[in-house]
Amino acid sequence: MTFLAEDETGNGIPLGVHTVSIMSLVSCGDSEVGDVMRHMQAATSGAWAIKPHLKRLNDRRGAANSTLRPPEDTVSCGLRTRDHPISDAGVSQEAVLNTETMRVWWCNQSKCWDVESSKKLVIASGKTKRPTFRATVGEVMAGDITLHCERGWIRAVSLATTDGRYSDTLPNIGPESYGFGWSFKAEYTNLEPWIRVDDVRQPIVELLKTQPRENGFAFQGPSQKQPGKLLQGYFLRFSLAGLQVVKNASDVEWPEWVP
Repeated sequence: MTFLAEDETGNGIPLGVHTVSIMSLVSCGDSEVGDVMRHMQAATSGAWAIKPHLKRLNDRRGAANSTLRPPEDTVSCGLRTRDHPISDAGVSQEAVLNTETMRVWWCNQSKCWDVESSKKLVIASGKTKRPTFRATVGEVMAGDITLHCERGWIRAVSLATTDGRYSDTLPNIGPESYGFGWSFKAEYTNLEPWIRVDDVRQPIVELLKTQPRENGFAFQGPSQKQPGKLLQGYFLRFSLAGLQVVKNASDVEWPEWVP
């Protein structure tokens, strides 16, 4: 079996040929590994990016419990909280991670924007040959923050209220069936006014001159072919520093749970 990863251009990269027993992995009692194998079986090609996905799951197990939440060392519910108060309706203090634990994501939405935001969901269908930047939805933990971009505008920010999970049958919210894939619930806050992506490109490039750029980060860095170009994947990695760049480029009144 040949495992394939996907680089940021969308090209498949062979990771090597390996012989595995699918039955032994699925039946070993580890639901997360079972999920990964089901992802692989459902994909058209039968093999995609499974090796890095398994590595991310194992890395997170080292710092979180079996539900992929942070260690239960600060509050009884197992989620870390920040110091400032949370007063927004529907968002509890316990749902917010501190800035050492919180991760920030970037979601490119188009025709799915209206249905997903109105239903307070982020959903990524697995019905694609290249699901690398859809499977990232399954890495989200409750308390993570997502910036939502639609056709060149940052329109909303959301707080994940559940962990991202894989499902064989995603919620049927229309207009088309999502089939199988990944999703999480989120508290959306619409931004007024919207923020132009063009207004943050160069500041983010300048930021990336001062710190390493993680693979799958939403924007290309200064050493790449098109610095400041926004990647076209659905659910991309961002950062707290990048979030500050976006905040500094706007006149928006942000929710209190945004650091």
